[in-house]
Amino acid sequence: MLLFLRRGFTRVDTGGVVIHGAFRARRLPWSEIYELDVRQAPQANRAGAFVGTLDGRRRSLPQLNEWQVDGLRTPMAEQALRRRAGRMRSVSRAIVAALVTWLLMLALWLVLLATGQGPSVRLQLLWIPVAALVLFVAFFRWRWESCVPRERDLW
Repeated sequence: MLLFLRRGFTRVDTGGVVIHGAFRARRLPWSEIYELDVRQAPQANRAGAFVGTLDGRRRSLPQLNEWQVDGLRTPMAEQALRRRAGRMRSVSRAIVAALVTWLLMLALWLVLLATGQGPSVRLQLLWIPVAALVLFVAFFRWRWESCVPRERDLW
């Protein structure tokens, strides 16, 4: 009877999503959320609302349906999701660019080694790639909007 009186519900505010269960409330800040969606499970009779977190978990949102989730997609939430997707993609692009820099420095080091010149191993294989990583992270963080996927489903 007590569980029936204290049924689960979901509350959304500017701080994030609060999922109230039978005994406790779980707060998910917008910084941990990458997806809000309503989907029908393969063997379910009706659709359910879900929230996807950055750690790969999907949590169900009690007492929400398609109409309420459309109301959750406020411009502030959409902008937070876009910003997070752009920043995550910008960091991955910076890492790839730094790896390419390291491979180029390795090739240059091998060429200098083969020609008999004394290459600086620490400079070419450590410090230049580290400096490139820092510069690429700063650049792509500054240009995060260019890294946002065009399709909304990829956010």
